[in-house]
Amino acid sequence: MRKETAIFAAFFISLALILSAGTARAASYSASDAWLDWTSFTITGDITWLDQGSGSYAYVKDDTGWQEDLDEMQGWVDTAAAKSLTYANAEAWTNDNELYEAVDALTIGPFNAGAYSDAWAYRWGDFVANSDGIVTISADYELSQELTTDFTGEWAWGWSEAGLFLVNENTFSFDEVMPGLFNMVFDGDSFLDSDSGTMEVSLFFSAGDTGYMEAWVYNEAQAIPEPATLVMLSLGALGFLRHGRQR
Repeated sequence: MRKETAIFAAFFISLALILSAGTARAASYSASDAWLDWTSFTITGDITWLDQGSGSYAYVKDDTGWQEDLDEMQGWVDTAAAKSLTYANAEAWTNDNELYEAVDALTIGPFNAGAYSDAWAYRWGDFVANSDGIVTISADYELSQELTTDFTGEWAWGWSEAGLFLVNENTFSFDEVMPGLFNMVFDGDSFLDSDSGTMEVSLFFSAGDTGYMEAWVYNEAQAIPEPATLVMLSLGALGFLRHGRQR
C-alpha cells in the first residue's frame, strides 16, 4: 500500500511540475502586421470607375475553438473585423488613411496544441478606360514580423504580405506585385524581419477596355509548442497504469 501511494504521489508531483513549468512561459510565438498607406495610393490614367468595394476579415483558431469576422462594404469606405481567443488574435481595418491588419499566435503550457490566426484588409474597383493609354497604380507599404521559440521541438512561422493587382479584362493581360515576408523558426531560435517600400503596377488599355484592380494587406501566424512535456506526461501516465495492472 505504501508503494502504491508513493507511486501515486510521485505521478501527481511530476504532473504539477510539468504544468507549472509549462504555464510559466510562452512556448512559441508568432506575430506580424502589414500596412498600406492609403494616402499614398495613386491611380494615373483616363478611366471612369464603375464599382468599388472594401473589406476586412479576421480568423482565429486554438484549442478553445475558432472564430471569424467579415465586414465587406460597397465603396472605398471604413470597414473593420477583429476576433480574439485565448491563444490567437487577429484584426483588420480599412479607412481613409490605411489598410491595416495584425495577427498573433501563442502557445503556453504542455496542453496547448497550437494556435493560428490570419487577417486580410482589401479594396477593389472596376473601371472602364476612356481613351488609349497606360493605367498605373502605386502605394507605399510596411511589413513587420516577430517569431520566437524557447525550446527544442517548438516552431513558429509567419507570413506577411502587401499587394497590388491590375488586369485588363479585354486582353487578359495583368500586372501584380506582392512584397512579403515568410519565415519559420525552430528549437529555441528567434527572428525579427521587416520590409517597406513602394508598390507599382501598370498596363496599357485601349478606349472602352474594362479593368479590375485590387489592393490588400494579408498576414498569417502559427505557433506550435514543445512536444516533450506531452510525451513525458503520457509516459508517466502509462507507467502508472501499467503498475496498477501488474499488482
